[in-house]
Amino acid sequence: MNKAYLYLLGILLFPISVLIAQESDLKIKYNELTYNKYVEKDWDGLISIAKESISLGEDFYYLRLRMGIAYAEKANYRLAIVNYQKAIEFVPADPIAQEYLYYAYLYAGMKNTASIFASKLPIALRKKIKPEKPSTFSNIYMETGLAFANYKSDNIVLPNSSSIYFSETFLREWQSYFNSSLMFNIAKPLSMTLAYTGLAIQSSHQFQIAGEEAIQEDVPVKQRDFYTSFAYHTDDGLSIIPFFHNVNTSMTYTEVEYDTTLYATLEEGMDISFISSSLSLKWNDPVVGIGIYKKLGVMDYAASFSYSWLGTTEQQQLSGFLTYLPKGNYSLFFTPEVRLLRADKELRTIFKFSTGATLSPKMWTSAAFTYGDLQNSHENFGGIVYNLQDKTKYKADASLHYGFSNGVSLSLRYQFTLKESPITSNTLKTDANPDFDGNPETSATITDWLKSTRYEEFSQHFIIFGFNWAI
Repeated sequence: MNKAYLYLLGILLFPISVLIAQESDLKIKYNELTYNKYVEKDWDGLISIAKESISLGEDFYYLRLRMGIAYAEKANYRLAIVNYQKAIEFVPADPIAQEYLYYAYLYAGMKNTASIFASKLPIALRKKIKPEKPSTFSNIYMETGLAFANYKSDNIVLPNSSSIYFSETFLREWQSYFNSSLMFNIAKPLSMTLAYTGLAIQSSHQFQIAGEEAIQEDVPVKQRDFYTSFAYHTDDGLSIIPFFHNVNTSMTYTEVEYDTTLYATLEEGMDISFISSSLSLKWNDPVVGIGIYKKLGVMDYAASFSYSWLGTTEQQQLSGFLTYLPKGNYSLFFTPEVRLLRADKELRTIFKFSTGATLSPKMWTSAAFTYGDLQNSHENFGGIVYNLQDKTKYKADASLHYGFSNGVSLSLRYQFTLKESPITSNTLKTDANPDFDGNPETSATITDWLKSTRYEEFSQHFIIFGFNWAI
């Protein structure tokens, strides 16, 4: 936007406005006061006087236009947008407010909204501002990292009781990680995101048969994630986002089970023979959902609902968050978030709080804290899915970003997660036979396997390097 044109416009606004007939004394007063503050470039003073005028019931076109300019000069583009929109309500065909609103959308990072808004402007104004044509690819992101786990001991002590026939656990040792995502524009109101994630997890499978030494084997786990989302954008900052995420997991380990060919019935205290065999597993876990995202004033609002089939159960998740931008841009933000997850008839609540701040023109930082069990849940809009068997107590991460002038930025992130790994034990338990009808040929009791689970606490440390290119 041409600065000389901006201040010339401000000078012209005052004499034009005072010539309007039948203006109230109060309106003339605030028109003059805001004009003087505009000429002095006292943006805080202008905003304060304009708010006072509005509180007294005097709200008019030039007041809103100057107020929008004052916010834009303070880089509070989100409130500049609000005031330019209000100015256009007073004078719908005004090209000045329309032009300023277009640039405020751009500077606020709302490129899709700016593009849609520009397409509705008069031809003459479009020729003047020459709106940016959305590029096919809007963002490229890649990150890679390495995680390692810290258990209290190298080998988890498996239960060794005379009543326990078999115990086992899977312990995560380390994992490597790679993610890449591509955002591109399909048409003016539509955009799409494609992402791929690869995980290589080194796990330890420990199992113990009653009366025998515990056995440990290495179990590599491979996971491949494919993510797709579409976004339909409107010119008022609303986006509707359907999403789909598929997790493909494979592993091979030793399966241990009792020899069913040797026992017609089971009895407590009997000796059991076990057999082992190599078992290869492959499964796909899908997540489908839809969400909305709305930018309004200095707030962002988002909500999503999803249905998923992770592991052996089905889940439904309802998520919502709001982001507060005190400065009207993302140089400082605070985001509280709540997720409600129903999994296998269990209802869980997950809380997350994120924040970020600009440290310098090229450097910024962000941090987040999540409390609650993340197992079988996902981040907003399904971008990250937690489908592994570990339970989570809490997760904390912090990152540092450095930006270059060509839209490229690099990041370094550290993540700490306190988790619990399940240890299962199998015993025999005798209960009354619900089918017993008094017939002496039918047993009054029935003995079957009882599986119990306890959890071993461990911590996971994750270092992630990221590359982002905003095109």
